[in-house]
Amino acid sequence: MRLEPVSDDRPSDVKKTTIWKKVSLALEKNDTLTLKKIPSDIVSTNHIYNVISHITTVIENNSWKVPVHYNHQKLPADVSKLMRAKNTALRRASVYPTPAYTFYACALQCKVWVCVREVRNDNWSAIMEENTLTHKTYWHVAKVLSN
Repeated sequence: MRLEPVSDDRPSDVKKTTIWKKVSLALEKNDTLTLKKIPSDIVSTNHIYNVISHITTVIENNSWKVPVHYNHQKLPADVSKLMRAKNTALRRASVYPTPAYTFYACALQCKVWVCVREVRNDNWSAIMEENTLTHKTYWHVAKVLSN
């Protein structure tokens, strides 16, 4: 199960996608002329800036922004807190493998499993209550079950 970040620092809702093969082909095709213009002894930084700006332009021309979909629901605060405690206990048990730490980590794992199961069941019940039985409902149910 994927969780959202604990703090309010959410990643942006848009990511940039680049087709690097197109960038490579564009640089191979166009840059032979651009690179031949650069003298072998670079006296000023303007030549370097020109090449960098050309490469940046080629990358931007082969990139676009894609919306990122966040359809992950937040867990209740008590379940999130329990998961953090479980992760801490698991780290402690792996660093200091004593029977007490291992037992505590295992017990927290079981509690988290039960709590997440209850949250999923509650969400499922809410979905079933709000939907009336139509053909769209069956597709929605299939989508929820596949996730």
